[in-house]
Amino acid sequence: MAPNRLAAESSPYLRQHAHNPVDWWPWCDEALALARRENRLILLSVGYSACHWCHVMAHECFESPDIAATMNEHFVNVKVDREERPDVDQIYQTAVQLMRQGHGGWPLTVFLTPSLEPVWGATYLPPAPRHGLPSLPQVLRALADAWAARESDLREQAAGLIAHVEAASRPTGGDGPVPDAARLVSVAHQMAERVDPEHGGFGGAPKFPHASAIQLLLRAWQRSDEPALLEAARRTLDGMAAGGIHDQLGGGFHRYSTDEAWLVPHFEKMLYDNAGLLEAYAAGWQATGEPRYAEVCDGIVGWLLREMEAPGGGFHAAQDADSEGEEGRFFAWSREQIAEAVPAEDADLVCACLGVYGPPTFEGRYVLHRPQPLGAVAERLGVEPARVEERFASARAALFRARASRPAPGLDDKLLTAWNGQMIGALAEASTTFARPDWLAAAQRAAERFAADVVDADGTCRRQSGTATPAPAGTLDDSAWLAWGLLRLAAADGSSRWLDLALRIAERMIADFHDPGSGGWFVTRLDTELTARLHSGWDGAMPSGASIAAELLAGLAHLTGREELRELALGTLRSQLGAIARNPLGFSHLLLAADLLAGPVTELVFAGSPDAVRALLAEARRRFTPRVVVGHVTQSALDTPLRAGRVAPADGALAWVCRDRTCELPTSDPKALARALTASA
Repeated sequence: MAPNRLAAESSPYLRQHAHNPVDWWPWCDEALALARRENRLILLSVGYSACHWCHVMAHECFESPDIAATMNEHFVNVKVDREERPDVDQIYQTAVQLMRQGHGGWPLTVFLTPSLEPVWGATYLPPAPRHGLPSLPQVLRALADAWAARESDLREQAAGLIAHVEAASRPTGGDGPVPDAARLVSVAHQMAERVDPEHGGFGGAPKFPHASAIQLLLRAWQRSDEPALLEAARRTLDGMAAGGIHDQLGGGFHRYSTDEAWLVPHFEKMLYDNAGLLEAYAAGWQATGEPRYAEVCDGIVGWLLREMEAPGGGFHAAQDADSEGEEGRFFAWSREQIAEAVPAEDADLVCACLGVYGPPTFEGRYVLHRPQPLGAVAERLGVEPARVEERFASARAALFRARASRPAPGLDDKLLTAWNGQMIGALAEASTTFARPDWLAAAQRAAERFAADVVDADGTCRRQSGTATPAPAGTLDDSAWLAWGLLRLAAADGSSRWLDLALRIAERMIADFHDPGSGGWFVTRLDTELTARLHSGWDGAMPSGASIAAELLAGLAHLTGREELRELALGTLRSQLGAIARNPLGFSHLLLAADLLAGPVTELVFAGSPDAVRALLAEARRRFTPRVVVGHVTQSALDTPLRAGRVAPADGALAWVCRDRTCELPTSDPKALARALTASA
């Protein structure tokens, strides 16, 4: 079959539909104009390349000539990659959730008027009725008939719904002050009470990582020294690290767990999940010194640099859940496959270490996990622990090599600005925590690419890098996350360029997205073709742009001395006080910004040769001191109070520990710096 219009698109998800018999359009002016000209409903289908049920619906429905013929006759069919157009997705995802009592997801199937207002929507629709779901052919016929007979009624209904969509996202504020230290500890206790006492994590199945909530537990523990908060964080970190959600061979984490024990994941791997978890496990290592957490971080970055880094820098968006037409086929194992991959004398040991016993855990095979520590396996098998560790390490390497020969899951090679900004920041911070200059170099390569490709001279950001045609305009998330990542990179490498660029992006972000009326943030700029302009709100799978904007501006305020930036961050918090009170877990990252705003904040300023500064910074980052902002004398965006009188030594490096614009005497001694930071925490 000849390819349709999607064959020329940059999105792998859209290209997956290039040979459908459906007359697909990308989201573009031509498609929208066609719908208006011919007065046809738009069938909007939203998904992403790593989405298993998107693949299922495509195979069952969009590859069907009969279903495609009905779609082509009655509708203008528009396919959207939700990762390229999160602004489009947010509007219609919200609409479907309002229609269906909070239920949404992907694939998203929405019918729009020619003026882009939602008439009816759902998620996955089968080719024939089943499990209480109407079939896509039934829905197509019903909507086509309704549009022909009752167009004015449908338009009125859709206009009313879009008004509710805008209202649903609008910040409502709340009474009382922004959270202080005591309130943050109290909120953390509320979160800790929701932690699964056996497996960790929040709530039951399906279970998501909630990396920001783990960090909030750790920060509240650091403030209060209350063991229950640390235990809740550790239980979650330990449960995920041992579970099937964690790729025990290749490193990194899958999207979420389908069960409460973290055993059977949804197998896609997303860049943003792994960025958040890199931060969480690095913080866990700083707080506890637990070697396993450092190993998890090493595995995340190993996977990232091995499988996700693009030529020329930057990181791809996702790896698919499916390979060879099956979900999880690349990652799951049979006992026979393990026996073929490892020496015969190690097979029983490997199966004991990786949970390959009892009934199969996933479609006749096993998801590898760590049901017990290696010491317990050694005791059960009567083998010396050191020997078990040695044999297990060798066998894991053999399993990894055997798995690498399988057909790999598909790679979504988009280079998304927001997601890369998050990973740049996480990778830069982890590079100093673990003294890994190679990790820092990868963060720098990504930053170089995005600074050159997506940031205009005035600080405006575009959605992605690496496209043949100009990328869509960026959303709040793109500006906030990229500036956030650059701010952390500036702390790690001392470059004035990254701090200056972060400040320029932040200033443009304020002009384009801030809502002075509510104190909150719009997702899109004013000059959008969309029918609604929504606010950024709660933290979903990825922390919201509003949360990141607040944390970014709070950090910049401390570094630059610009009080108006701090006020904007406080205004963001005030705009969501009511929502935070109702659902603190849904605003975990905004509460991290509140933690920084509540203080006390330590300002750590460095001067000296890069190598000597890195040694001092590595010592500082070995400890869990979350309310520390790092500046370098060479950075031009820093204000006079932080730079005044700071002179780089002729040899070596100096560090100043400052609180409330008052600094202690400088030190070049890593141990003295560590003592000063511990005293200021």
